[in-house]
Amino acid sequence: MSFRFLAASALVAVAFVAACGSETASPSTGAGGVTSGAAAATCTPTDAPQCSPARGVATAAAFLAEQKQIAWQLIASSRSGTLHASGDLVAEADLVIEASTLSLPASCATSTDAGPLPSGCANAVFREDAFPRANGTARVPGASCAVPREQARRGLGELCSTLTIARGTVFRMRNVILDAHPAGEVRSVDILPACAVPCAADEVRCAATQTCFRLGYDTCAYCEGKSVLVCACADSCGASADGTKCFYDSSPDTPESGVCSSGRCSTSK
Repeated sequence: MSFRFLAASALVAVAFVAACGSETASPSTGAGGVTSGAAAATCTPTDAPQCSPARGVATAAAFLAEQKQIAWQLIASSRSGTLHASGDLVAEADLVIEASTLSLPASCATSTDAGPLPSGCANAVFREDAFPRANGTARVPGASCAVPREQARRGLGELCSTLTIARGTVFRMRNVILDAHPAGEVRSVDILPACAVPCAADEVRCAATQTCFRLGYDTCAYCEGKSVLVCACADSCGASADGTKCFYDSSPDTPESGVCSSGRCSTSK
């Protein structure tokens, strides 16, 4: 298991702050639709949600029908890419959903190492902490694990075999396949906050997905979808200065380090 995967964010190379000294900038939109700007001496992101009306979910069967329509996304500490989410859903009754009833990806037998896995496709699980968050930092009030599952991998947050959602809870979902090589894969349905929930002070709203990501690595990798080497040198206002120490994973279980050079993490290899 890599150093970055065990960090509080699960996949954050370094800790980032929202302030950037005296630097100022005009509002801009990045490759993945990151809207940001500057106020006074800080890089304060613009948080203006653009949300569609929530669809009602009255039964566990309706929840499962919604989950089945969501595309599965491959994630890993060594991989970047824009992470999408479902639209808002609102529980019209108290719901209890068993993970054993979740739909699995059609390619379940194919591993991220381009070969079949002996295990890992028995069933999916729920995850209260939507990737890349972990350890209860971005949970949805009203949605909780009724039956936690033993955690085989650290840094994932709590994995659930049964999820309860209280009536009136507005939430979103994401189907993910986490490559935790060499331990195998975890298929989870992550529960996300509603679209209109304000971003935290250290986050920016990704316009492409209406999802909040932490400034720096997370926004670079999971909103803009830039390469891991570029994102290892992303700070809250852009690229880190040349010579700044940087960290990334070349594979899920292989941490690397280097120094930033022209906005990219460079190693001596």
